[in-house]
Amino acid sequence: MDNWKLEIINPSEKLLVSRTDTTWDMHTHDFYEIEYIISGTCVQTINNIEYKVQKGDLIFLKAGDRHSCRPDDNFEIINCIFYPGMVEDSYNT
Repeated sequence: MDNWKLEIINPSEKLLVSRTDTTWDMHTHDFYEIEYIISGTCVQTINNIEYKVQKGDLIFLKAGDRHSCRPDDNFEIINCIFYPGMVEDSYNT
């Protein structure tokens, strides 16, 4: 299992938005993630529970959540990853 680090996000931006259609093996990361399914379906395994997700679904993953993705045909998502402080700071205001 991989552990993705904050270094993939530009520190001056604290946010990375991408569009992808790839499969992810089981991994964790040090950042928060929002996935919006824009087409197709996939099976997301999140903390050992499988979910069938489809176009229009929104998934929120906390830092440390274990997850993977097995897409079907025509699967594509918008993926937004960001520093935990962006969420944690908003709870303290």
